[in-house]
Amino acid sequence: MTTQGKLGDQGRTLTFTHNPNLATNQECLGYAAQVTATDGPKPGRYTDGELRVGAANPVKLKGRVLGPGED
Repeated sequence: MTTQGKLGDQGRTLTFTHNPNLATNQECLGYAAQVTATDGPKPGRYTDGELRVGAANPVKLKGRVLGPGED
């Protein structure tokens, strides 16, 4: 299931709400987040990202914005 997030904090915060329906025998719930830079960031490495899911400890994110002609 794909859930559309809502941008805030001038594009630096993505918030989404998802209420999964789990059977009682489920032991694990996994989340995946695909992140794409918005227009305007300078090419380079960014290490100030963070993913938070509920009350779990935050997960640090890092990424790289490619320059023109880079793949």
